[in-house]
Amino acid sequence: MFSTKAMIRFLVVMGALAGTGRADVELATKDETVSLKMYGDAGLQAGQAMRYFYKDYREYNRQWVQQSLLHLGVHAAFGDHVEVKLGLEGRLWFSLPDQSGKTTGQAYALYDKIFSYGIYEACGSLSFGNPDWLHGSVTTGFFRYKYNTDVRNLGEYLFRTYTYPGVIVNYFDMTDARLTGLKVSGDLPVGDILQLHADAMLTFETEFYPFFDASPSVIVQGNLAKVFDFSIGATFSRLFPVNDSLTNPTTDPKNRYITAGNDTAYYTYAGTKLMARLCFDPKRFIPLDIFGESDLRLYGEVAILGVESYPANDTLGSPATGNKNIWGYDTLLNKMPVMFGFNFPGFRIIDVCALEFEYYRCPYPMNLANAVRLGNQYAYPIPAEYNKPLWYYNSDNWKWSLYVKKTFMQKRLGLVLQFARDHMRFQHILDEPKVYEEALVRPNHWWWTGKVYWKF
Repeated sequence: MFSTKAMIRFLVVMGALAGTGRADVELATKDETVSLKMYGDAGLQAGQAMRYFYKDYREYNRQWVQQSLLHLGVHAAFGDHVEVKLGLEGRLWFSLPDQSGKTTGQAYALYDKIFSYGIYEACGSLSFGNPDWLHGSVTTGFFRYKYNTDVRNLGEYLFRTYTYPGVIVNYFDMTDARLTGLKVSGDLPVGDILQLHADAMLTFETEFYPFFDASPSVIVQGNLAKVFDFSIGATFSRLFPVNDSLTNPTTDPKNRYITAGNDTAYYTYAGTKLMARLCFDPKRFIPLDIFGESDLRLYGEVAILGVESYPANDTLGSPATGNKNIWGYDTLLNKMPVMFGFNFPGFRIIDVCALEFEYYRCPYPMNLANAVRLGNQYAYPIPAEYNKPLWYYNSDNWKWSLYVKKTFMQKRLGLVLQFARDHMRFQHILDEPKVYEEALVRPNHWWWTGKVYWKF
């Protein structure tokens, strides 16, 4: 049953935290050509997984999930052409207790808080050209990147997915990617009707195992008549592996398949991803000044997570034995996530009210257990063993998300509320009870969460 009381209590607490806004924090410098500003935000987010799976066949109800967030950084500008951003991220979170009742030599249930800190961004940019015509920049370091400005939860497939297996990863209210490497960007306004922007990148894998592989990417974005936004892009994922034996493992029969010519070949983490997205904004045709910036936008995105095809491996026995790729990567539609969304009118009262849907006909578990190396365990780019009936994984093709956001005090204070059946995974501090499979598998699985944050 829907936990109305828990959600109402949470919203009341969020509203009680409202206060006055803060101005930009600009630091004084002796050099007039140097501009130095601090930026950051602090937030509290919490919610409940209403129905979900956790490590076994059993369904569970109403797991509270909560964490506090901190971002703090410095933005320095040296003249008109050089910028440096340095930012840190901190989290206070709680390791989810193991509800399956299984035990080993380690304590599975850790009812203790965990502080974790890391780099939020650390990059420098050099700009060049004429802003009125040809303009570009070169960025190096650890930078944030987002090519689909409309998505609030689902989408952004180029940098939030594995290629093989085609697993999707998303986090609450964090749709940008954190990339490490080199980015070359350029703007080309083509008159008043068409504007184009292009990014060419060489990034090193720091999110998904195996690490450090280099991937070239090209993305072109544009706006036509302030009505259509669009993007097309490609990522040649792991084109340059640092350790070929990890990216293309050939040491275990679980990772092999038999070709049409009766030869033995092996699956690989490397592959080519393609993406296209389109947004239609009809407000230009409506002569009313009652809509907010995001209102009425209709948008969508489609991707191919690996254009290369590979057959199934069913040479190790019956499907019940697991530990192999009985599904294969030979069906294009099984590698194509499609999302679409619509922003309902907020009439300048609500900043964003976005309803998003995703269809992904992936037949295997969204489980990274086989693709991630733990200790001496080998890792392979094949789907993990399934621990639930196979038909479960054919019933989770549809995902959905309702995202609502309201800001106050010149956008210094923000409130966010989301209801979703997305790709949420639980976190655990220990390796043994860690869950690599999505929690929301069945059609009746969902969660809600909210956040209050302050910015300066």
